[in-house]
Amino acid sequence: MIRRITLENFMSHVNTVIEPAAGLTVIVGPNNCGKSAIVAALQCLSYGAYGKPFVRHGCRYAKVTVDTGEGDRIEWMRENDSVTYTINGVKTHRGVVPDDLPKLLKINRVVADDDESEFDIHFAEQKQPIFLLGKAKDAALFFASSSDAGYLLRMQQNWKDRIRDRRREANRLSEGLISDRVRYEGYAPLADIEPAMKEIEAHYAELAEIEQSRAALLGFLKRQKNTLRSVEHQHAAAQALHELPSVPALADEESCRKVVSRWRSLRRSVMREELLGKSLEIAAPPTLSDTAGLSQLVRDTHRKRHYVAKIGAKASVVQALEDPPVQIDTSGLARAIQAVKSAKRAVDLATQKLDQDRAALDKSAADLREYVSRHPECPTCGGAIDPERFLNRQEHTHA
Repeated sequence: MIRRITLENFMSHVNTVIEPAAGLTVIVGPNNCGKSAIVAALQCLSYGAYGKPFVRHGCRYAKVTVDTGEGDRIEWMRENDSVTYTINGVKTHRGVVPDDLPKLLKINRVVADDDESEFDIHFAEQKQPIFLLGKAKDAALFFASSSDAGYLLRMQQNWKDRIRDRRREANRLSEGLISDRVRYEGYAPLADIEPAMKEIEAHYAELAEIEQSRAALLGFLKRQKNTLRSVEHQHAAAQALHELPSVPALADEESCRKVVSRWRSLRRSVMREELLGKSLEIAAPPTLSDTAGLSQLVRDTHRKRHYVAKIGAKASVVQALEDPPVQIDTSGLARAIQAVKSAKRAVDLATQKLDQDRAALDKSAADLREYVSRHPECPTCGGAIDPERFLNRQEHTHA
């Protein structure tokens, strides 16, 4: 089957590409637009026409190329006075139709038994019937000699079968149309139901609106009930507050304010010192091979030393505080005194913890020195290990 037709400088076509459809392809257009030239191009390719009029005026050559569904490409080209065929990229013949061309294109004339008459069943000239139509005298000769006669008879029978099937389909559709019409007439009483349905829909809309108003009213009543309950609660609270005695006059509070202000200032100082201590923390020494115990000991020593420093700073700040002056017994002053006492107890506990941490720090330093005395050389670089550098939070420099 032909899949693609390309015309180059052929008659009125400069460069035209046609891709026929899988079934029937119809080409339409005004007069003198090149429709008949397409048929002439296929005739030149199939039967080897050699006339000069096929070359477009002013051009050097004319070419017709056909691509088939089987993957073959056939080219016919006329240049100057010579004609060349190229099949699948190979020039096969010059001036003669190749023998295998009819097999590739499946376009060939039917030769009669008299070896003189030929019938072209593929092409028809413009304004001329298709091969046997209008040539009744040649029909008997064609059907007697053509190998395609049986195929044409089967085509005729197939056409008759299709007409019979279409008539049956038309009868079936007519019967279905009558049945549908009867069924449609049965729905005619539905027109009387439509006004009643509209009235019911209107009543339903009114009921929906009433239900919506009822829900809104219930919501309003619920909000009103909640508001009344809140007002009663606030009234009871106001009455209870009204019965309370007036706030007693306090003695001089200036000294207490100073103590609290100083305590807050010292607390902010402690927090700044803690932040400063965290910002000045030195990174841990690099990991050494086979020194897991030493690394853990150094980390514990740094952590305890930092903790002791923080506890000492807090203890020194809290110890500088004076005992609060004796004030008239008031609830606010009593809470402040209790807070100061709690702070003093915390200082005492912190001092005890500081002493314990210092002892632990001294022990860790002694353990570190003992470990260095037993392992004086760095296992990574072989240099001497100075325990004082670790205790001063300095990194070991590898040799």
